[in-house]
Amino acid sequence: MHHPKLFKAFHLLHHRSTNPSPWAAFAFSPLEAVVEGSIIFVIALLIPIHPLAILAFLLFMTIYNVYGHLGYEIYPQWVVNSPVGKWLNTSTNHNMHHQYFKGNYGLYFRFWDELFRTTHPHYDATLAKLVGKPKKDEALENALIPNYSASPSAKKSTTETRS
Repeated sequence: MHHPKLFKAFHLLHHRSTNPSPWAAFAFSPLEAVVEGSIIFVIALLIPIHPLAILAFLLFMTIYNVYGHLGYEIYPQWVVNSPVGKWLNTSTNHNMHHQYFKGNYGLYFRFWDELFRTTHPHYDATLAKLVGKPKKDEALENALIPNYSASPSAKKSTTETRS
């Protein structure tokens, strides 16, 4: 969907949110909805799967998609540094994908980005800052994912409103 010939028709509407909110999880074109929705039906036709398993997957997919667009990092340090946690896609990872439009393509897992070397070069440092142990008064400030694409004046006003 990020291929230049497909992006405008499929995925541009979703990427209008450069600093997404949970509502961005549900912002997509009708064409994108048909393609993504049809994948579940194709799998269900090819593999015998119980309807409750499909429902459970749809529920998980929705919750994880909202988390990916949350704008806050909720995974604690011990999760992101664990052997499994380092491969999970984070809200920070997906937020940076929206900011830069390039890299951090993984949906649920980061190993594809690592394999194809598409992880944003500042991802690890940004995540480490967000999940580190801040002082009490810095806890909320550090949980907010920075919007690097904002103008200097927007950064200033955002910082002022958080104080």
